[in-house]
Amino acid sequence: MSAFLDFIAVFYHSDVAGPSPVWWHWINAQCAHAVLGALVRTHGPRWWFSFIILFAAKELFGDIPNGNWSGLVILDSATDLFAAFLGYRYLGPTYSKRPFLKRS
Repeated sequence: MSAFLDFIAVFYHSDVAGPSPVWWHWINAQCAHAVLGALVRTHGPRWWFSFIILFAAKELFGDIPNGNWSGLVILDSATDLFAAFLGYRYLGPTYSKRPFLKRS
């Protein structure tokens, strides 16, 4: 059980927390957030609303307090949410369930 809790604990820490963040990991995480937003779009607006509420709660109650309310961590949390929104808005249509029904 301890290994599982250690695995879960990784998700409650900001990508920029720590003495020297690795920026390549931050860019990779932003791409992952965008893909998550795009995948959630395939299930409709109710899934998106649930996803964004849970994601914001994870940032607010996990990453930000574990980052000691640092301005950089707060900015990272905001960019995480924004990347998910961009994925939902701009990558989502490519994952549509019925692309053949799109209007020209």
